[in-house]
Amino acid sequence: MDKKVDTLGDRVKNLEMAQASLCLDEDSPICVRIDGKSFHTYTKGLVRPFDKRLSQAMIDTTNFLVEQTHAKLGYTQSDEISLVYFKTDDKQQSFFGGRIQKLTSVLASITTAKFNSEILKNLTEKSDQFAIFDCRVWNVPTLQDAAEVFIWRQEDAIKNAISMAAQAHYSHTLLQGKNSATKIKMLAEIGVSWDDYPEFFKSGTYSKRNLVVTPMSEELKKFPGNENKESYLRTEIINFHYPRLNKIDNIDNFLFQEYFNKENSKTNKKTF
Repeated sequence: MDKKVDTLGDRVKNLEMAQASLCLDEDSPICVRIDGKSFHTYTKGLVRPFDKRLSQAMIDTTNFLVEQTHAKLGYTQSDEISLVYFKTDDKQQSFFGGRIQKLTSVLASITTAKFNSEILKNLTEKSDQFAIFDCRVWNVPTLQDAAEVFIWRQEDAIKNAISMAAQAHYSHTLLQGKNSATKIKMLAEIGVSWDDYPEFFKSGTYSKRNLVVTPMSEELKKFPGNENKESYLRTEIINFHYPRLNKIDNIDNFLFQEYFNKENSKTNKKTF
């Protein structure tokens, strides 16, 4: 009986792992896009063209993902988040070893849990609703291709933000067939300046890990090996905005070269 159970278990596990073990190539950049499900319905009743509380919840969620999963770069706009992972040396391993089902399920779960926790704190009128996110992951051949993902999403953010700003003042009928430049002009005609909107709304927000030199406290100096140290390196998550990426030459170097520079200039300083 036990042997039959073992045989059955092995067979079921083998069938499971045939799909569950599928992996992306860890030696190529891994791109991630996480999207809110049915957010058009979820955001009904919120401030238009954007609600700062919702935007901040998305930024905080992106920061959490970058912090917890060591993504090289995160980007959020509207109800979506983009991440990229890549190696800077051969010894590094990707998050979950690039296992596709692990990546999609865990990243969607982290996003859903963190976002809803932020909503409970800061957007209480939505506390009886539960936001859900899906996730897709894929390889790209080069860092140039990874950079182009961020160009694509930023351009989408700008176009959508212009439309949302215009829709807050004009009817669908009046806006139909109008391009972005015309919509900006229409806003100006009623005294609304596109330039006055905040950057997080106009073009999204980026997130990355940053090493900061921090003074060594007297308490930390008591630990073995720290006696003569005056500072240490710690990691913090920072947010920032980029100009239009499609106007920048050598975009892969612009976005990613610093990670290789950091790897090449590592010292024996302890990082917390």
